[in-house]
Amino acid sequence: MCLVIIIFIYYKILNIGLHPFTLLCIISFIQAGGLLILFHSGNKRLKIAGFSQTELKSFFNFSFVVFITNLIQFFAYRIDYWLIDYFKNTDQLGIYSQANRFAQLLWILPNILAGLLIPIIASPVNDFKEKNIIRLIRVINYFNLLIIAGIIFVALFFYHNFLPGRFSNGFFPLLLMMPGYYFFSVTVLLAAFFSSKRILWVNFAGSAICFLVIITADVLLIPRFGIEGAAIADSVAYSAATIFNIIMFMKLSDVSIAEFFRFNKDDWKSLINLQLTNH
Repeated sequence: MCLVIIIFIYYKILNIGLHPFTLLCIISFIQAGGLLILFHSGNKRLKIAGFSQTELKSFFNFSFVVFITNLIQFFAYRIDYWLIDYFKNTDQLGIYSQANRFAQLLWILPNILAGLLIPIIASPVNDFKEKNIIRLIRVINYFNLLIIAGIIFVALFFYHNFLPGRFSNGFFPLLLMMPGYYFFSVTVLLAAFFSSKRILWVNFAGSAICFLVIITADVLLIPRFGIEGAAIADSVAYSAATIFNIIMFMKLSDVSIAEFFRFNKDDWKSLINLQLTNH
């Protein structure tokens, strides 16, 4: 519904006279209200109960660690923007930002699956083992190889047909970003696993490593190499965070690092059957 409204406004089919931010807030409240109605209509015997002191303490401890982790990751996502603007200029920032948006298309599918995985893994009635996570990661890796080809095609199409000519200077930085963004897709899914198992310190440490590596590499590379340096810093930092998360996952399971990326014909069968079963 939100997308339809935005399209109607964009093509002047609908004119509601609201600021975009106001519209976004209204739609968010409508969505929340609709979900509450659907939830309670399906649970007519549901009663509101209070939290115990232990539950509240656990909730706030969990929320605080997640908040700090997300805050660190936010700075890791944005620090290169700020440093490009500081060391270079707004024009370079715009070119880099556009290339960065193309690269982030690699994270759409992993983020959707990560949101679905957390309740599945955390549920006591589901037997979702580490082997299933590995298989899912390999399947995502296959898809992302196709998505990379699609991103390159879409980027070239937009650079040549819609964006100003100077924006094509962002294509090479886009290629430099791709390895790090590809590997970080693994981290997105592993972070969901660690969260569901309440091993939050791993996500915190991974985000801290990502931030420290990216800010160090940015300061060293951006003044000399500009947006190409920022793209290299991204790839190095996201790859470093992924390596750390893989090592932590290997310590909790009996999988090897080769299992994350090797070709397995059974994975293709799972794609056809839409199943994620143990070997």
